[in-house]
Amino acid sequence: MAKQRKAKRRRRTGLASWMEQVLACHRTAQRTPDVQSVHQLRKALRRCRTLAGALREVDPAPEWRDMLKASRALFKALGGLRDTHVLVIWLDRLAPEEDAVGRNLRYRLNQREVELTAAARAALDAFDREAWRESIGPLAASAARHAPGEPLFEQLAMRRLVAAHAQHRRAMKGGSRTAWHDLRKDIKRLRYAVENFLPDLHARWGDELALLQEALGDVHDLDVLWDEFGAAHLLVDGATRDAWRRRLDAVRDARLDAYRERMTGPGAGWKRWRDELLAPDRVERANHAALARWGVHHGCDPERGAWLADGLAAALDGLEHLVPEPPGPSTRRIGVAGAQLHGLAGSPGKPASRKRIDRQLAKLPLPIGWDEATRRACGRVLADMYRPVDANPDEGDGLELPSRLLGLLDALAPVDAPLPNLRIVAAHGLLRFDVAPLAADAAPAGRRLAAALGVPVILNPG
Repeated sequence: MAKQRKAKRRRRTGLASWMEQVLACHRTAQRTPDVQSVHQLRKALRRCRTLAGALREVDPAPEWRDMLKASRALFKALGGLRDTHVLVIWLDRLAPEEDAVGRNLRYRLNQREVELTAAARAALDAFDREAWRESIGPLAASAARHAPGEPLFEQLAMRRLVAAHAQHRRAMKGGSRTAWHDLRKDIKRLRYAVENFLPDLHARWGDELALLQEALGDVHDLDVLWDEFGAAHLLVDGATRDAWRRRLDAVRDARLDAYRERMTGPGAGWKRWRDELLAPDRVERANHAALARWGVHHGCDPERGAWLADGLAAALDGLEHLVPEPPGPSTRRIGVAGAQLHGLAGSPGKPASRKRIDRQLAKLPLPIGWDEATRRACGRVLADMYRPVDANPDEGDGLELPSRLLGLLDALAPVDAPLPNLRIVAAHGLLRFDVAPLAADAAPAGRRLAAALGVPVILNPG
């Protein structure tokens, strides 16, 4: 039996398996849209939508949007029915047999269930099974291009961990119903990212994340149940109202206490997870992978981007011993990002406008440690790569150096030629670029860099 369960779990991993599961569960729900069949179909749909949403963040191809659109109507139509099923289950658990208020609310919910079942049947009949089946192969092939455990999936999980932890702090500070519900959604997103794309982390975090999601899900269900009592105007006297409030609060408080026990204090899960996933070297590696992948999908050449980034890093290393105030970590971070996103700058003959670059960068999911100011700075570097020497109103903000370095490196590597061999030497008060072969029209970019640095820049064919 254990072997059968393991085999079953293996069959239900990966996008193709879950999309096939949608078809199987859809057929069952069409016959009988009861509690179990609706829940199983929604679970399979949610898995597919979660995978598509996450893959869309690292691979912004149109097929993910198409899949989300194809499943949206059915998933939404089943949501109301599933919520009603859950409320009935809670009433069965909490309402004493002799409780008239519970019986009245259950009758009200049963009437709603009849209406929602009819709407769900219509949505089930409208679902295009053949189109879904035909999309399994192409979507699975797209998903297969991204191996679980890749740094760009780490970056996805990092962003979700940062968002969930920020929401945890808001919930702990204010304790509003909305804050706890939003925390549950953020934890669910983190859990699915880890479960689907980072198997090593899931082995360590998965059970705890599932428990937290379940506990906060119960809190939300109880809050909705209380709202149902209010909407039905059933709690007409104080004694009945207080009795039901105590009944719900006993369970609700127990779930929140279980959450706080795990997630606050010296051994809190948030601290363990942040220490592991948000280690500085891990963040840097994941950010680079995510930026490179995003750049590829917006017209950037990954080999050229890596060459530009390596050259920029080597030049900045040399400048540490050459100039009185060497560039800091932020200059390096923004410059390397500019190298990876170089395609957004256009070309020397047709540079992109700052407005166009900013519009493109607005679509970029912010890397870990970035804010909107960092995004704007990256746009400024890209916009200035090919700008001629002139009065610069932003001069002094530290961004002229990376833009001039990238402009020179770009000029040293003509687009239609192989990437040249490059060695950068900083000595004797000058910065020397040994390049083989040396592009004939790189001199103006070298002069612009020398003007920005205040030190000679030598372009040496070699």
